[in-house]
Amino acid sequence: MTNISQQKRLEILKFLQTIREEHKYNDDALITIEQNKHKKMSEYAI
Repeated sequence: MTNISQQKRLEILKFLQTIREEHKYNDDALITIEQNKHKKMSEYAI
């Protein structure tokens, strides 16, 4: 059984991948997505 941090990490990564696909031609959006990804991952100490 995975712990909550691992579950949250996987949920966040899946969500971000969906957003990346929707905005793959928008450089500003992709930069923001990556910045938020790093922020969220650090919140879960991953």
